[in-house]
Amino acid sequence: RALYFLDEHEQARVNLEHALARNAQSVEARVYLAAVLDQLGDRAGAAWQADEIRVIEPNFNATRWLATYPMTDKRQRERLAQALAEFADGSTTMPGGAQAQPPHTAAPNGSGR
Repeated sequence: RALYFLDEHEQARVNLEHALARNAQSVEARVYLAAVLDQLGDRAGAAWQADEIRVIEPNFNATRWLATYPMTDKRQRERLAQALAEFADGSTTMPGGAQAQPPHTAAPNGSGR
């Protein structure tokens, strides 16, 4: 999380992917990974993470999640809210009508996708 707010997005991506390899059900890690991937320009990967969040927590609502998330820095909260806003409506359709595709990362067992 800290790396996201320090704009160390590539290292944040690596750390969050490792966290998800240990616990694929972590909504928090997926929220941050969606935000990181969006910052890296990987809109499809960010949308994929948003879809995965909805599989884990079908009634996920970014505004409600942020309201209960233990974050005291208002600027950080606003930044994360902005990053998640595009995926809050449940749509995974990308500009141009393309559907989100899974990111090109290794599966937790290292076998790839």
